[in-house]
Amino acid sequence: SKMQTQSPPEYSSIIIKLTEELNQAILDCNLKRYNELTSPNITCFEPEGDGQLITGIKFHEFYFKGWAAQKVKEDNKVRTNLSILNPFVKMLADNKAAVIAYIKIIQYFDETENTFKSVSWEETRVWNLEDGKWVHVHFHRSFCRK
Repeated sequence: SKMQTQSPPEYSSIIIKLTEELNQAILDCNLKRYNELTSPNITCFEPEGDGQLITGIKFHEFYFKGWAAQKVKEDNKVRTNLSILNPFVKMLADNKAAVIAYIKIIQYFDETENTFKSVSWEETRVWNLEDGKWVHVHFHRSFCRK
């Protein structure tokens, strides 16, 4: 059996593009787009879950609604830039599933300190091809250690 070390470029570019769209939806508090890309039964490990496996989209909707209200309250003065660095895509299950791992950096302007700052995350996301459409089904997000 032949071991595949790298995904075909066409699959990699699709998964990277979808992951960028998903992250932009999160940054923009675009719950509609997030829901279009994400399984209602998504699972995850992330800092907000306090070490627990989170199941379902309702957990995430809480943060979308809270952050969106905060942005409106602040007159959308939150200035941010999102970068996905060194994405690596691995296709699974005869190209019907994919895992992408990368570093996400969010740059922003901290108005309270009048300075630019950055925060980095290690992220792994799992996509599944369902009825011809890629769906985000699981992720793991951790702070990068400095």
